[in-house]
Amino acid sequence: MNALVSKTAQVLLLTVGCLVAGCQQGPAMVANPDHEAWQAFEPGSYVVFDGTHSDGTETRKLRVTRTLTLKNKQGVVLEQKVEVWRDEQADSNQVAQRAHLKEIDPEGHYRTHPASQILNRGTETVSVNGRELRCRVEDLELTAAYEGFVGTTEELRARMWSSSFVPGGLVKVDMSAKTKTHESHVRGQVVEYRALKAKER
Repeated sequence: MNALVSKTAQVLLLTVGCLVAGCQQGPAMVANPDHEAWQAFEPGSYVVFDGTHSDGTETRKLRVTRTLTLKNKQGVVLEQKVEVWRDEQADSNQVAQRAHLKEIDPEGHYRTHPASQILNRGTETVSVNGRELRCRVEDLELTAAYEGFVGTTEELRARMWSSSFVPGGLVKVDMSAKTKTHESHVRGQVVEYRALKAKER
C-alpha cells in the first residue's frame, strides 16, 4: 500500500481515524475518544467498514476491519486489517495491532485537538445490513500545522455519523484532507459489526 493510501486508511477509522489517534504521554492528558468508543464492548467485538479513497487521479475501494483483541484498565488493543482494491483487483492487504490508551495528548486525536471545530447537525437514520441505526451527525473542521523537516499544514473536513451501539462508534463518514502536496477524499460506512457486551461472552 502506498504511503497516501496507508495514511488515509488509518485516518479512516481512527477517526476516521482522521488524524491518527496518538498514544503519547504528557502533562496535559485528556480522555482518549477511541478508548471510550470501545471500552463498553468485550474482546471479539468487531466492525467492518467499506469505502472508497480518491486522490484526484484514481479511486480505490477500501475495506477496514477492526477487532477488539484486548481490554484492561490501561486501554484497549485493536487488530486492524486494511484491504485495498484497484480495478477490482486486490492491491494490498495489511494487518496491524494498535493500542489505544485511556488518556492521550490532546493533539493526538481529531476530537480533542485544540484547533478542532465540531458542529452538531442533529440525527439521521443509517441502514447497516438491514438494521436501522439512529445516528448523531457532526461536521468537523480542523487545520493544524505539524513540524518536521518541512513544515506541513493539514486541512481536514468531515461529516460523521455515529452510534454508541456500534463498536468504535463511527457508522458513516465523508471526509476530505488536504496538504500542500496532496488531496484525498474518503467516504463509506459500516457494513457489518458484532457488539459483544460482558454478559454475551
